[in-house]
Formats: sequence, structure tokens, C-alpha cells
Amino acid sequence: MTLTDSQRGDGVDDFLTQVREKASQLSSNTEAEAVTHVVLGVLADAVSVEQMAELLKSVPDLLTPSGKSVAGNPDQIDVQHFLKRVQDESEFTDEGLAEPHARAVLSTVADWVPGDQLDDTLAQLPKSLRDLFVVNP
Repeated sequence: MTLTDSQRGDGVDDFLTQVREKASQLSSNTEAEAVTHVVLGVLADAVSVEQMAELLKSVPDLLTPSGKSVAGNPDQIDVQHFLKRVQDESEFTDEGLAEPHARAVLSTVADWVPGDQLDDTLAQLPKSLRDLFVVNP
């Protein structure tokens, strides 16, 4: 869902601007928003439903993906699978851009989320995925 400036809630433009600053390949907030939805949607499959709900409390509401609708175990995915899904599901992420786009979104999430919630989320992920929450590892 693409939003006009008058439809955006508090923090949405700030969040998207941060993503764009970290992923210079994204030329507009519309592109940053689309990539953010994809990355958060893939992340929603990699952590528990409960943890994703807690994590998303700190992200502007209009950026939250629909995610999983039923409780269940998270998918065990490695970084290559995560990045492949980001590339396949985003119209703005060509080959070679999945990692910088995912890193831009996830490091921005890390900037917005309280430390304890971030720690709980990272604890559910393999190390290779945890590394994506840092801009320059």
C-alpha cells in the first residue's frame, strides 16, 4: 500500500528517510516503503508471531506487514534464503541489492526498537541473519 504524504502517520517519513539514507539505491520513500514491507514480511516468518508483534510496536503502524496470522513456529531460514526472498518479493531489489536493502531496513528497525525487544528478536535468529541488523558489520 503506497501512501500519500497526507495519509502518513507519525514517524513513517522519518523511518523511510533513514532507510533511504542507508540504501542509496532507493530513490524515493515509495521504494523504501515497498522494500520495508517485503523485508519485514520475510522477517515475520523467521521469528515467532509474538516476538514480531512486540518488535512492530516500535515501528510506525503504516509500515507493518500483515505477517503470519496464526501462531506457529518460525521458519528456520538462513541468510541466503532470507535475501533470496527479499530479492524475489521486491520489485525494487535487483540481484546484488537484497543485502543492502535488507540491512538498511533491519538496521533502521534496530534504531527504533528498545534494546530488550531487539535482543529478544535477535535471539530467535541465526547469527548470519542477526548480522543484517548492523549497517557496516
